[in-house]
Amino acid sequence: MLLNNKWRLLLGCLFVITGCFSLFACGKKGDPTLKSYDKPEPPSQLTAIHRESEIILSWNFPKSKEPSIKGFHLLKSTGGDFEEVTLLTNDRRSYIDTRFEINAEYRYKVVAQNLKGILSKDSNILVIKPAGACPSEKPFLHCEIRFTHADMGRRRRGHDIQRL
Repeated sequence: MLLNNKWRLLLGCLFVITGCFSLFACGKKGDPTLKSYDKPEPPSQLTAIHRESEIILSWNFPKSKEPSIKGFHLLKSTGGDFEEVTLLTNDRRSYIDTRFEINAEYRYKVVAQNLKGILSKDSNILVIKPAGACPSEKPFLHCEIRFTHADMGRRRRGHDIQRL
């Protein structure tokens, strides 16, 4: 292919500036797709357990879909708008919240975010009202169990259980 003087000058300048020159083409890599712009699947089955000074939140999300998401936004509300608590990595399925008050009502939800920044629909909204320690209905019952052999001459064996 013959190049006119204008192109030779331009290519020569590129070679001098960069020190090398490469010529390449894109070519067809495959059919175009918009999969990376699809909404990610929402997390499911958001649950919580209140244990003393912690609310342990957990949810489900398919392990096979992890590579396509950046992570999970955990959101919390005390009755008004939801506010973000944290952004968790794509391999996390639980979070421990220690910032709450007893007898206050909280709402939680989780949203997945894909690598393009597109958010999923909300998970189920979980409502929890942490209660104080449960009073014991019955005091601890202390028992002692004694095993004795009764009347070996008659070939009977028995066990006596005594309550103290």
